Amino acid sequence: MTRENTVPPKVLSTTNFFLIGIGLVSVFTWAYAIYFYVWTGARQFASAFEIVLLICWPPVAAILTFASLRLKPSGRVDLAMACLATCGSLYVTEVLLRFMPSLLGTGRILTTWADGASEEKKKEIAQFAAGFGVNFDTRDRIEVLVDAQSRGIDAVPALYPSALLEPQPGGPVKSMIRIDGAEILPLGGISNKLSVLCNELGDYVFYQSDARGFRNPKGTWRSPRLDLAIVGDSFAQGFCVQSHQHFVNLLRQHYPATLSLGMGSNGPLLELATLKEFLPSLKPKIVLWVYFEKNDLNELRHEARSPLLLHYLKAGFRQELNSKQAKIDHALLAYVEKQKLKALRRQHERKSRRQSPDAKKLTELAKLTTLRSSLGLISRQETLVEEEARANREVDMALFKSILMQAKSTVESWGGSLYFVYFPQWERYASSKPLKVNRKQVLEIVTGLQIPLIDLHSTLRSHTDPLSLFPFRLFGHYNADGNRLVAEAVLKQLAR
Repeated sequence: MTRENTVPPKVLSTTNFFLIGIGLVSVFTWAYAIYFYVWTGARQFASAFEIVLLICWPPVAAILTFASLRLKPSGRVDLAMACLATCGSLYVTEVLLRFMPSLLGTGRILTTWADGASEEKKKEIAQFAAGFGVNFDTRDRIEVLVDAQSRGIDAVPALYPSALLEPQPGGPVKSMIRIDGAEILPLGGISNKLSVLCNELGDYVFYQSDARGFRNPKGTWRSPRLDLAIVGDSFAQGFCVQSHQHFVNLLRQHYPATLSLGMGSNGPLLELATLKEFLPSLKPKIVLWVYFEKNDLNELRHEARSPLLLHYLKAGFRQELNSKQAKIDHALLAYVEKQKLKALRRQHERKSRRQSPDAKKLTELAKLTTLRSSLGLISRQETLVEEEARANREVDMALFKSILMQAKSTVESWGGSLYFVYFPQWERYASSKPLKVNRKQVLEIVTGLQIPLIDLHSTLRSHTDPLSLFPFRLFGHYNADGNRLVAEAVLKQLAR
């Protein structure tokens, strides 16, 4: 008896149904890819291989599986078994990557930022940090704030000026803060308050804000003349290291009269505004301009939509924030209270969603999301951001150059010196792929304006293990070792 005659009818019908199912799934996958990637452009291909996988292979697979229905029964069974084994292997890998990533040495943790993360993500962060011997506080910042306030501690969240810019009809952005009926954009936070910052290393960072809402020791603003001032973003503010570990505090050991005006998410235009608003009366001998290569130009694009901020490109413009701190504090406290209620509501909604069946997880599992992500086959929003950056590069670079020119002339007007400090991103050392961050153009502008450069990429590149300078070797801000290296590089350059 031949093998063809030994295939039971039920097995053969099941095999046919299985092969037809594969064909239909292939057709659906192809139609899905055509609609979202080609027709609407809502998603972007991550690589040429993804084009082959989503556009070329599905119709081929559909044709082959439907054609296989003409094979002999034994051939159909063999093909179905091979497809079943392949699918099984893919889903076993997906399950391992999703639920037991450590077994394959390929964890899904990309960052230890737990604020606002799902409970699943928080558990992953806690387990990952435990491998380093760290008991990680995975609470949301709002939980930390509410807990402190419940214990009678007068704490507030650290604020960022860019978060106060609200989109308006037609494209511009305006500050949500009004004082005496006029738009005001505070460039610091709430003054003289214990401020909750962030957590990337295990414990939340708190600091006592100064008389203008920045992160400086008490009395810094009363210095007759500053030795050093720093304008910049989250790196200048000290995300997410304790005060004694921050590079600004290490610089204070050599330059006691040092003032940091760093605020999270600041871009070049906000930094120019901060410099012009606060430093002319203090006349620091040296001003460090902190530039972060990953997002400063993207943030500039957002800031340039603010008519108020664009006024800082004009000579002599100021909001006179020094004389308005009491009113600013009052307005920001009211803003914080509203944001607190919103944050608690979002947290409650997130917890409520966790109590219902998580269809999203099942969908991600069916789509092999973790496996595709680990292979780099899932497009990310950064692709669209990079395309937008390329389209606006000339405008941004021209504006960026104008901002640096004004910063340099402003500092030199009181006899000070402006230094440009280039902060590289984690991806530069974690990936072999070339970065599209306009590094060459930025450095050409800096050198063309004859601004002294402190290139921290040269410093980190020469380090034996650059990734050790980041939180748990993952994406984030520099850890204590990274901040110490920054301070050493800056001091070395200033000593020349």
